[in-house]
Amino acid sequence: MKIFQVNNHLEHKGGAEVSMLELADVLEARGHQLGFVYHCKSRKTLSFPHRPTYCVPALEAKIWPNLWRLVQLAVIMKRERPDVVIVHNVYNLWTVALLRRLAPTIRLVHGHEMYCMGLYKNINEIGGVCTFAHSYTCLTNCRQDLWFPLRVILYLYRKAEIRVNRRLERLLVTSRYMRQNLLANGFQEGKIEILPPFITPEAVGLPPPSSLIVLFVGRLEDIKGTRLLPEIAQLLPVGVKLVVAGDGELKEELLESSSKAGLEDRLILHGWLSKQDLLRAYSNGRVVIFPSLVEEPFGRVGIEAMAAGRPVVAFDVGGVKDWLIHGEHGFLVPRGDVEQMAEFATLLLEHPELANKMGEMGRKRASSLFDRDMILSRLEKILNEAIDSWSPPGRVAP
Repeated sequence: MKIFQVNNHLEHKGGAEVSMLELADVLEARGHQLGFVYHCKSRKTLSFPHRPTYCVPALEAKIWPNLWRLVQLAVIMKRERPDVVIVHNVYNLWTVALLRRLAPTIRLVHGHEMYCMGLYKNINEIGGVCTFAHSYTCLTNCRQDLWFPLRVILYLYRKAEIRVNRRLERLLVTSRYMRQNLLANGFQEGKIEILPPFITPEAVGLPPPSSLIVLFVGRLEDIKGTRLLPEIAQLLPVGVKLVVAGDGELKEELLESSSKAGLEDRLILHGWLSKQDLLRAYSNGRVVIFPSLVEEPFGRVGIEAMAAGRPVVAFDVGGVKDWLIHGEHGFLVPRGDVEQMAEFATLLLEHPELANKMGEMGRKRASSLFDRDMILSRLEKILNEAIDSWSPPGRVAP
């Protein structure tokens, strides 16, 4: 099967990019041919000599179509003739509309951008959880930073984007929470498939008996709870280290906050870690915290921690419930309640036998629910169904 993946970026940037690159590797190992299309203005940091890779300036959101750029994309698709296209983070509705006319097209829905003006399913950024579908309420609840006429344009663009994406062969989501959001926005139930990310379990032993390390893994952004980390570190017992594995726009602010609070020895920033270094961090840590403040579509870091045999203390947001059962693999905490998060983390630090038991239960759950071969077999079945059900323009579907 010849599969082309289309995404804004071709680099190690976020969850969508990690998913895209991992999919390429494992699908290629199963005998499929992979190719990429990405946006020319993005910062390309990866290259694949054996995979066809095209830079096309037609993936960023635009109100009006750029016909010449769409023609370039059409020429590429006609030349390569992929059996199926997988769309990731692409928010140019004209590009998506063109792709579905040229080849069977499915979409991996990584976030809320396709149907949410505020992007995170929160009213006024992180002020409160939004339970509405895309509607006129968005004009008053979202993007107050924009002049009202611009909000109207964004509202209409999202509405058109929803209409275009409803016509795709399949939409793949990672959690029940994401599925509910698509249904609320008028997507057909039969076109939505829950396909969580897969993991490749790595050998990570029990932490040292004396381990007093709490681990945070993720981008250093406001939505990920980065600004809460100094407060959480202060609430943990003396001698406990909160180790931060990640990088991002708030790194300098976090360093400054840590210094002002006198937490240099308790809040340790490692920056972005390689795969092997991250495994060592998991190996040394006793518990992982997941303080995301927005409605997470899934929360991939959580299952990676569980696969490493570490219990997770997480804010109860979005799709986290799909992988974390309170009291079995860690603890769910009301969003923003840093005191409870610190209390549960402290409980696991003070009772290592409980932490090890929960970690082992989490490891077994991650291995059974997110097994790579099982998920890839399901994906291949979905791709074949999309190919069989697709009807090119001018031909009536059977």
